[in-house]
Order: sequence, then structure tokens, then C-alpha cells
Amino acid sequence: MKLMYLKQLTVIACFSLLIGKNATAQQKPLSLWYDKPAKIWEETLPLGNGKLGMTPDGE
Repeated sequence: MKLMYLKQLTVIACFSLLIGKNATAQQKPLSLWYDKPAKIWEETLPLGNGKLGMTPDGE
């Protein structure tokens, strides 16, 4: 019984360490940078919320 409890405690501690590292790493704002505009429609990035959307081509 004690061994099972120790295993569960170890797993919880590992997950909490992983979550803590990810939380601090996500504090920086994320951004995407592209060198050139899209030439064809398949290269564009879809933007929207599911009801309204667009695919800007950068020109």
C-alpha cells in the first residue's frame, strides 16, 4: 500500500514540475514572422473564430 502511494506521489510531483516549467515558458508573447507573402491560396493562414473568417495573402 505504501509503495502504491509513493508511486502516485512521484507521478503527481513530476506532472507538477512539468506544468510549472510550461507555465513560465508561456509568459512571453508568441508571434509569427514570414519572409515573403503567400503566392497561392493554400499558403495563406486562415484567421477567424469559426463563424467569420479570412485568409490574407499579404499583398
